[in-house]
Amino acid sequence: VPAQLITDVRGYAAETGNGDAHVLRWKRVLLAFGETVPGFTGTPVSVVEAQGFADQFWNVRWDPVVAALQALQTSQQQRSQQQPSSDLAPPADPIPDNPAPPADPVPADPDPVPADPTPPLPVSELPVLSITDGSFTEGSRGGYYIFFVTLSEPPTGPVQVSYRVETTGTGVGHATGDIDYVDAGSAILFRPGITRNVGLVIINDDTDKEPDETLRIVLTDPQNAQIVNGEAIVTIKDND
Repeated sequence: VPAQLITDVRGYAAETGNGDAHVLRWKRVLLAFGETVPGFTGTPVSVVEAQGFADQFWNVRWDPVVAALQALQTSQQQRSQQQPSSDLAPPADPIPDNPAPPADPVPADPDPVPADPTPPLPVSELPVLSITDGSFTEGSRGGYYIFFVTLSEPPTGPVQVSYRVETTGTGVGHATGDIDYVDAGSAILFRPGITRNVGLVIINDDTDKEPDETLRIVLTDPQNAQIVNGEAIVTIKDND
């Protein structure tokens, strides 16, 4: 779950002036995100409930929550499919009644040859990271543009990729960092068995009447994976 979204939800949960039911809902969201809520023992909110709240209440706040919970649900389903049917270890071999005496120790080789470390997988065999283009209407979903990064196959070990956000150019039709969007990137971690995860870009709202503008999301620095479709163009649609 994006750190900024968790921070915002904690802020919503602190809005005690909006009533106990309001505070309770947002605390349940924190539990669903895997966060700790001291002194609270409620149940995590489900994806279905969150979607219902988005339909009934302030969807600007709830839409990013629904997207994050859907991504969590997908990752949990993929992890469960990767787990063995039983977590029980096989029984140990019984100890014989009359065990044989231990063999004489073999003297150590004075000059042992170190074993070759396991070589990394060739790049051609690494799972492939990709991202696709998208669009976002200024002022919607609380200013969160949530995008998906996918892997071509479930990894057997952790995979990480960083991303940065940049403009596509200068002048009309090109978004400007820290004016139209927050010029900050982050990193995305894929745990074993997971093939899809989310990143986040904060889009600023304004009152200027302007043409649609574009920005670029670029994947960088992959670990245990390779990037094929590593750039996405996001079109920001004006709402004024």
